[in-house]
Amino acid sequence: MAKAYQVHPNTVNNWKQTLLDKGPEIFNQNGTVAEYQQRIAGLEQLLGKKEVEFALLNSK
Repeated sequence: MAKAYQVHPNTVNNWKQTLLDKGPEIFNQNGTVAEYQQRIAGLEQLLGKKEVEFALLNSK
């Protein structure tokens, strides 16, 4: 990844470590994590409905 974006590998490792250490704190501000969890749940539900529709259409 570092080579693809022309960034020093140590920089990528530092970013990764920061994300692992502080990621939940950063993304939990203002309910961001909860918003994304709700959106993911809604998209999963929609996907399930579409799979059922697809199965019904293919069974005819």
